Amino acid sequence: MPFSLLNKRYNWRHDTVLSTFEPFIRERLRKQNELKEIKRELKQTGFITFVRAGAKPNPPIKKSTNLDTILCGANDWVVRFDYDSAPAMFPEAICATDFRPDIVIWSQSTKTVIIGEQTIPAEENVADAHNRKATKYESLIASCISQGWRTTLFPFEIGCKGFVGFSFYNFCKKLGFLKRAIRDISKTLSKVALRCSYLSIFLGIIRIGNP
Repeated sequence: MPFSLLNKRYNWRHDTVLSTFEPFIRERLRKQNELKEIKRELKQTGFITFVRAGAKPNPPIKKSTNLDTILCGANDWVVRFDYDSAPAMFPEAICATDFRPDIVIWSQSTKTVIIGEQTIPAEENVADAHNRKATKYESLIASCISQGWRTTLFPFEIGCKGFVGFSFYNFCKKLGFLKRAIRDISKTLSKVALRCSYLSIFLGIIRIGNP
């Protein structure tokens, strides 16, 4: 463990998992931002479906929508990711703070900010890690709210042995990811966390064997 701490193996594992998650979030926000524009265009053009005389109209096609997600109502979502090698300060437009959450998603038009904080604890410490992060950011949430921003914090955990906490599922669901996508993303991050853990142990063994 001292070797991993001194050589920032935990930071590396944390950032590797986060960077794997990043493109999924960016793509989700891109689709959400474009969705609002497309919906507005459809409403303006007013498409009409014609049915041949005597024929029954086709039943409406059920499509999965993201209208009830936390992203609903805005098309100007922006995101920042904070890494050990590439620090990202909290958006000054929201409030001044030294806190650097892992993920900050915000919409200026609706004054909404979504904070995601990733932790990769040992499986038996998942609940403690969640509570610790929730407590850590209480003052930041209060500052955002005092500036008129609707603020939501999502601490989520990916266990060092690959366990994906329900908190992660909840975060993804609130962002509008579909169930299948959440399942696929969870599997991907689980594998990355597990491989990083094993690699850290392997390098530590080599280091001990070759002082």
